[in-house]
Parts: sequence; structure tokens; C-alpha cells
Amino acid sequence: MLGIAHLILGIKIIHQPDSFTLTQSHYINFLLDSYGMSNCKPVATPLIPIIHLEPATELEKKVFQLLKINYQSAIGSLIYLSTTTRLDMSYSISALSQFLENPGIMPWNLFLHVLKYLKGTSKFGLRYQKDLEKPIVAYSDEDWGNCTITGRSTTGYLIKINDNLVILNPCKQPNVSLSSSEA
Repeated sequence: MLGIAHLILGIKIIHQPDSFTLTQSHYINFLLDSYGMSNCKPVATPLIPIIHLEPATELEKKVFQLLKINYQSAIGSLIYLSTTTRLDMSYSISALSQFLENPGIMPWNLFLHVLKYLKGTSKFGLRYQKDLEKPIVAYSDEDWGNCTITGRSTTGYLIKINDNLVILNPCKQPNVSLSSSEA
């Protein structure tokens, strides 16, 4: 017999009598160490709300290449986190993923901002509690034409069972919508 799992795929499982919590604070600390952000000042939000990301200019691309930063790997490490225990970061990671092919200084600075957010929320996780009274609930929302680069809309949905989040999916629509009802 194997016993009760306490760590699986880098996810720590904390057992309580009526629930369990999934966290990755050790992985977050590893990321902070990897990017020299262990002593950074935490911030309250995963993205700066006013900033609209723009494609890097040719000069910015060249400067960023000189820094020899592996942006794709950095974002990949956050994608792993956002699809396992940190669903609160999904929109931020989706926004930063738009620049995987041609990253620049602005997306990199926002990546560092996300790390600062993780610094302050490293103990956050998903708590699943037994409650047979709660129904299955689904929510959806869209942001019509919010991408300043392509004009495409962002759509998202989430599903909760017993008030526990089980699915979260933000995504950019494949086509430009001509109206909010079409989006």
C-alpha cells in the first residue's frame, strides 16, 4: 500500500479532515531564486491594469536579444504554475504569451511584475472542500475587441463543483468580432 500522497508532480498536498489544499510555494521560491527576485518587494496584482502591451520595435527586439533572456522558458514556467494551482494568474500569463515569438522589454518587465505578485502570494493554492449541498456552477465572460494589437476579443469560462474551482479557461477568440453580441 502506498499511503496518502503529500507531493505529486511538484504540487504539495495539505490534508485536512474535511478538505485538502494544493500549493506550490516551493516552486514559486525556486522561480524567484532563478530570476534573482527572492528579495523583491511584493505587489498586490498579477498585472499592471493600465498597461496595454504593444509589439516590440525592431530596436527593442535587438536590445532584448543582447540580454540573452530565455523569455519562452520563463513564460513556460508560469504556464505550468497557472494550469496547476495558480489559476488566478491565467489572464496575466495569457497576455504575456502573446509575445513568445518576439519578446521585448515591456513584456519582460511585466513578467518580473508577475514574479513580485507571486512573492506576496506564494502560499496561495487551491482548497477543495467536501460539500454536497453546493451545485455545479459555470460562469462565462468576454471582453469585446480588447486586444490592441489584433482587435480580437478575449473569452473565458470557469466551472465550480461544490464551490471548488475545477476548470478555468481564458482564451483569445480566433476571429475579430464585429459586435459585442458576436463576441
